Amino acid sequence: MFDISAVISALNRIRDAVAASDIKHFNVYTDATRPGAGTVSAGYVFFNSSDNFLNVSDGANWRDPTGAVT
Repeated sequence: MFDISAVISALNRIRDAVAASDIKHFNVYTDATRPGAGTVSAGYVFFNSSDNFLNVSDGANWRDPTGAVT
């Protein structure tokens, strides 16, 4: 089991770090082209152009900033 509040907190920290830095690029995937959430490390983040959100792997699912499975 994972802590959904930790996932949301991590996404918010990433958003804040990107806004405060010169980092302007994430890998971009769609729902159809993204790798499986279980095939990348938990915490892997990309921009999902299907839903226009950052998505983060919790090790088994992709989560959007609200914590919802996407």
